[in-house]
This record gives sequence, C-alpha cells and structure tokens, in this order.
Amino acid sequence: MSSATRLAGKRLTSHEAITNAVPALSGTLVDMKLLLDQSLLTGVLHPIIHGFNYSQAAVQDAIPWRWGPEIGTRAPYPVDGSAGSLWIHLDPSESLLLVFEPPEADLPDRAPAPVRPSLPPTEWMAVAAEWAVSFHHGIEDRSFERTLRPLEDLSLSPEPELASFAGTLVYRTIFDVADRPFDRLDLGEANGVTEVKLNGQPPGVRWWGRHTYDVAGVLKPRSNTLEVDVTTVVANYARSLKDNPAAQRWAWWFPPISTGLVGPVKLLKTAR
Repeated sequence: MSSATRLAGKRLTSHEAITNAVPALSGTLVDMKLLLDQSLLTGVLHPIIHGFNYSQAAVQDAIPWRWGPEIGTRAPYPVDGSAGSLWIHLDPSESLLLVFEPPEADLPDRAPAPVRPSLPPTEWMAVAAEWAVSFHHGIEDRSFERTLRPLEDLSLSPEPELASFAGTLVYRTIFDVADRPFDRLDLGEANGVTEVKLNGQPPGVRWWGRHTYDVAGVLKPRSNTLEVDVTTVVANYARSLKDNPAAQRWAWWFPPISTGLVGPVKLLKTAR
C-alpha cells in the first residue's frame, strides 16, 4: 500500500506498478518494497498494484505482522480490537508491508500492541523567516543563490532555472523562540529527501513519511540557526531538455513535479 496523502491539492502522477498476476503474486516482499520506493523517489505520487486479494475468512484468526525489509525487522502490527479490521495510517510517500501469520506460526512470542492515539501538539510556532537558498545542480556543474520569503514550490516558478532544477537545495535561516519549550520541528510539505541541522546538531534524515524531527534540548531563546538540505528528483530537469530525445521519451507525458521545501515550517510542543 502506498500513501495518497501527498496528492491533496496536487496534480496526479500515477503509474501501474505491477499488473500481471505472475510477478504480482510471486514477487518477494523485499522486491515489492524496492519497487514502490523507487517509484516514489522518482516523483510518482500514486503507484497502482493489481492482483492482490485476500479472503477475510482466511485471515480472521491470523496475526498481522509489519515487515521492515529495509532494516531487516518484523513486529506485530497494532490492532484496535475489532475482528477482521485494522486501522492503517500512511504518511506521505510511506509504504506498508503486512503479513498475516497463523497463530501457530513459529515467530517471536509477542502479542500485537494496542493502537496508541497520536496526540496533537499543545503549542506551535511558525518559522516565518527569510530563507537564503543555495542551489547545487546535480547534473550540471554549477551553483547559484536565491532568497525566498515565503517558501514556494519551485516547479511553479516563472524562472526556468528554478522550475527545472535537479540537485540539492540548502535552505538557511535564523529565528528566535523566546523561552517556549518546543520539542519537534515539522517541515510541512517537503518534496525530496531532507536532512536537517539545527544549531549545528543533526537531528536526522527523512526520505518518506512526514518530515518531522526531534529537537528537544537543541533550541535556544535567540539566534537559532536552521539548515535544511533537500535533494530533489530529476524529473523536471528531464522535462526541460527539449532537444534530448532520450529525456523526452521518458518525461514528455507527466506534469511538473513539486520541488523543494514548501512548508509551512513549524516548531511544535508535544505531549510527552
């Protein structure tokens, strides 16, 4: 399954991931995860897979397990207590592999965990600052700078240089928070793989799901420096190569792919 969350308000770019029943039903879980992730990383918003069906009676007593082939783990999937039903939430670009195992399967002795509600933040603040942006082209050997206020979807820019950009964008800004104890950074809409540095500390990297980061203990009252690296897909650049037959054979049919950090960027105080 792949998330449709990021389709809200956007142009639809979809494809048929697997249609033939033979590969659809004989492919491994690792194969499926790789295929879906490759599609999402290239800017496809809506992979469609045909040929997967199941009998509710066949899985009624089975235990759902979430498989994580990218890190080699598996664990019981949370259940809500309703027979024959699961509550599933997928964040942007997230995929989920569920395997229904019979109760007698030789698996670790762990019962499925109950669903824990996701609590909303108790307080938040928008980082509505001016952003200095460095553009490092991933194909052409060149870089350039821009200043953005507010943030924008670069694929919609009237500047061809921005609308067709492919590579790494480095967003930098400075902001104050007074004495409010925020513990999460939410980048909002972020189109690409993101990596954050806050006051020199690296909270991590996000390439799927919501682009949120744990920043507890990192913020200070004044002059916080935030740097967000966004690595884009190459689709818009390929579309711009009108004199390149190979690029046009691949890219002629899809609309501009949303690019860069759009936001709104927020600091959150969550209930811990």
